[in-house]
Amino acid sequence: MLGLPPTAVKSLAALTAGVARGDVALHHAVPRAGLLASLTMVPGIEPATAHQIAFRLGHREPVPGLAEDQDRRPAMTTTRQGRAGK
Repeated sequence: MLGLPPTAVKSLAALTAGVARGDVALHHAVPRAGLLASLTMVPGIEPATAHQIAFRLGHREPVPGLAEDQDRRPAMTTTRQGRAGK
C-alpha cells in the first residue's frame, strides 16, 4: 500500500481510468489547453495540479497568475547593521 489518503486513491484511480479510456492523454505532444481541460475533468484534480502535470510533461508556458502573484510579493531584503565603535 502506498499510504495515500482515500481521496487521493480515488483521484488516481479516476486518472488511470481516464488514460485507459483515452479521455486523458499524458503526452507532451498534446496541446496544453486540451491537456489541462482533460485533467481538470478528473474528479479531485484541481487546476494547480493540472498545471504541475503539464509542466512535468514538458509544457513550459508560464502558469496563469504566477507572474502577477510574484509582482505582489514584497521584496526580500536584508540589511546588516553595524555597531558603533567596531
